[in-house]
Amino acid sequence: MRDYGVVYIANAILNAPEEYDTVLVLRAKARDAGYKAAYTECLTHVNSVPEKKFTDEQGCAREVDTKGELKAASDAYNTLVIPILAQVEECLAADNYVDHLRDLFEPEADAEGETKGEGQGDSGRCAL
Repeated sequence: MRDYGVVYIANAILNAPEEYDTVLVLRAKARDAGYKAAYTECLTHVNSVPEKKFTDEQGCAREVDTKGELKAASDAYNTLVIPILAQVEECLAADNYVDHLRDLFEPEADAEGETKGEGQGDSGRCAL
């Protein structure tokens, strides 16, 4: 467990579907907010020269609160709950936490002695 246990814990956290989905939304909202800010800045530079003024009427982010959407996505990421973390904390609270973590993350062997799964464990195996 000492040689690879930390890797299982890190992979379980980093590969959590909840985190993956939240990070995808956060990246999309950050890109949209950056696009709108850059488009607006570009308009201010372009409008400083000619007599005809350009607007964001044809911009794809017009009348969209990209800053609000980015803030909501950031808040969702900052309050993200990853279920495996609760199981790890539960295991660490035990006196024999190494055994509990081993039970949670070591792949199970089937009847033929082959391991199955990727060491993700199942929910509730660390119940004390």
